[in-house]
Amino acid sequence: MSKTDARGRPSVWGGTTRRAGAIAAGALLGVTATFAAYSLAETRRLHVLECEFRSPRLPEAFDGVRVLFASDIHTGPHFGAKRVHALVGRINVLSPDLVLLGGDYVGGFQRGAIEFYPEVARVKPRLGAFAVLGNHDIQEGASEARLGLGRAGFTTLENSSARVVMGEDASIVVGGLEDFWLGHPDGAAAARGLSPSDFAILVSHNPDALVDALAEAPLGTWDLALAGHTHGGQVNFEILHRNLNVARFYTPYVRGLYRSGRSAIYVTRGIGTIGMPARIGAPPEITLLRLRKA
Repeated sequence: MSKTDARGRPSVWGGTTRRAGAIAAGALLGVTATFAAYSLAETRRLHVLECEFRSPRLPEAFDGVRVLFASDIHTGPHFGAKRVHALVGRINVLSPDLVLLGGDYVGGFQRGAIEFYPEVARVKPRLGAFAVLGNHDIQEGASEARLGLGRAGFTTLENSSARVVMGEDASIVVGGLEDFWLGHPDGAAAARGLSPSDFAILVSHNPDALVDALAEAPLGTWDLALAGHTHGGQVNFEILHRNLNVARFYTPYVRGLYRSGRSAIYVTRGIGTIGMPARIGAPPEITLLRLRKA
């Protein structure tokens, strides 16, 4: 039965309401599609963050050395073989002297190891390549990760350190921790052999492991600590001048530069994604640090 107005004429309210509802639904669909397209496109806007790290403790021979740090590739359904190949090519173009990887090379239980480790073997820095394991690497098979990294020419650091030597008597120390969630990070073990005069870099997948580890080096100091895991929040919304994201609820170290005592901490936004293939306000990143004698 159709509606009529006071004079018996057909009412147009029902039709108007339906048209308004259709317009609103169409607008909402358009906004949602735009939002999804933008967040998906953001996952492919790889940034190369180049910066200098200055320290009076750095040996003269290492002045100008370029250290590349990358983390959270999450090779799998949303980061396939072609993207890994392109990533390695991008790294090689930057010609780093030292490469450090911060974990989570695989993700999604889609056999990403088959695609990641053979490709990363193409990275050949002149001073060495080191890596730690992330929680996803352990979940999908720590033994497979260690084997894959070893075959690719990377030294896996698990509560241990290695000395990077240049020339006859100049060296720096690179240390690595076990994963905070699925391992047993031991800062004292990683610092074993570290002397007060050493310039040293500590790598952890999860930045929360650094809180204790940086204090557990009584004979020396970790000048710089590097971590990933947070994806920089991955999806960020600014509300009332505050950047809100999931990572803020479980760690104070979301992204960027922090300080802890005499140590600088840098948390990268990482490269891949987990959960949904989306990034907002946290584009993927690889970090290229040039070491400078201050």
